[in-house]
Amino acid sequence: MRSKTTVRNLVNKIADQEGLFSHDTEEMDLKPLIRKWRGTFMKDEIKNYALNHLYVTDPTMNKKDLQRNLKILNDNIDVMGTTDGFQKIEKQIGLDDKILQKSSTVSALKPMKDLDPFLEKKETYEQKKQKLDEERDRQLAQVEDLMSKLKERKEKRREKMTKLRQKRKAKRNKKQEEELQKLEQEEEEEKTKHDQKVKELEEKIQNIEAERKRKIEEMNANTKKIEKPHFRKIQKNYTDKVLMPNLEQKKKKLAMIRDMHKPIDMDEIFEHKKKMDEIAEKHRKEFEMNRPKDDFTYKKYETNWLKNVKEYEYQNKEETEKKEGDKKELYEKMRSYGDMVKEMHWPTVSKKKQLEMQLLKQSLNHPIKNRLNGSTLSSNAGNRRSTENLLSHGGFQSDREDEHSNTVKRRKIIWKENPMVPKPKPKKTAQVVDWLLERRKARDEQDRDGPTYKKDIVSDWKKDIEKANLNQKEKYEYIKEKTRQLEEEARRKEEMAVLGQGGAMDDNDKLLIFESIKAKLSLMEEFNS
Repeated sequence: MRSKTTVRNLVNKIADQEGLFSHDTEEMDLKPLIRKWRGTFMKDEIKNYALNHLYVTDPTMNKKDLQRNLKILNDNIDVMGTTDGFQKIEKQIGLDDKILQKSSTVSALKPMKDLDPFLEKKETYEQKKQKLDEERDRQLAQVEDLMSKLKERKEKRREKMTKLRQKRKAKRNKKQEEELQKLEQEEEEEKTKHDQKVKELEEKIQNIEAERKRKIEEMNANTKKIEKPHFRKIQKNYTDKVLMPNLEQKKKKLAMIRDMHKPIDMDEIFEHKKKMDEIAEKHRKEFEMNRPKDDFTYKKYETNWLKNVKEYEYQNKEETEKKEGDKKELYEKMRSYGDMVKEMHWPTVSKKKQLEMQLLKQSLNHPIKNRLNGSTLSSNAGNRRSTENLLSHGGFQSDREDEHSNTVKRRKIIWKENPMVPKPKPKKTAQVVDWLLERRKARDEQDRDGPTYKKDIVSDWKKDIEKANLNQKEKYEYIKEKTRQLEEEARRKEEMAVLGQGGAMDDNDKLLIFESIKAKLSLMEEFNS
């Protein structure tokens, strides 16, 4: 019966797909169509079987899971019919092994064997349609019955799960209530214990306070009964008001005398010196930090002419540096050339000259001694020399030796100065200067001549420039040199005054730098105008 219904379903699907049974009279051969659609319908049967089996095994499956499994089956529909393909699908969907293989062999392939006897019967369109309708109704009824059963099973499962949840919840609530009751009971016990301890402590404190008051009252009563005699009171007043102050004064005097006779501690002196040095260093640093604020600023006197002067100085400095660099390069070239020539053409030494030098050295080591004349010497010196001569030469010389000694003269050798040997530096001779005498002379000259810087320096420079008939550039060079000399003189005197070598600076010396600045400003105004 099952095989016939399966074949009918297959025929019904083919008819729907190919559009058959559109007329009553014409009959068609369905074998080629069945062969054509056999594989497709078999795969559809396997797909439906897999979905039904999944739904039966897991009734709680929702719509999303069903769509996902259907998509997996549609994607792998090409590999259906093979063992590897079925295993792959079963792993992805989550079915047991070999369920799809059994369904393909039993429910899909078996009806194909009973297809020929079914197709041999000749039935009309009405009969076929009626059978198909009956089969469809029956299948729909089966599906409805299956769905109702699945629904009932799902409801029962849901009720069971709800009951289980309620039971677990009740157990959990009961356990929580028991724990809460236990905790509340423990808290009450602790509270009672704490209150009891507090009461005991309060009682102890009250007892201690009462005992203390009792003892104080007893002590006051005893002191009232015992009174000191009058002479004791007078003695105590005398010691407190007379003896003790005198004793304190004596102690202070003794301590002062002890401090006066105590030797001086050098550590204290060094500590005081160190402290004072730190204070002086601190004041010096503060003075140095605040000093730039009070310095004289030259930027506000800077004009275009002064900028041109600075630029001209910068250019001259670059030219001088360039000239010095060229001189150094030329000197290096000459020195390297001299070294190279010296290495390539080393001077030769003549053997003849060497022999002459050796002879000269020997003659210097053994000089020719002249015969002494007694008449030229004094009597004492003559006697001494004659005895020495006699001891050394036996007292006699031949005439030939006498003649030879009179004719031979010593030759004075003058050596040429070697230019390669560096000359020794001349020794510095100590110059003794009496500064007090020099300062007295300078002060006398100053008193005699009067102040030297009271005159107008700018007017003197202008007169010198007019006399010399200088052009603009020469005027600039002249003024620059004069102001530089004036500033150097002022700076030198200031440094000497600071070092204590030149005495104190007078007012004229202090005004030198200001005179130079005034001279520059007045001449700049003149040139700019």
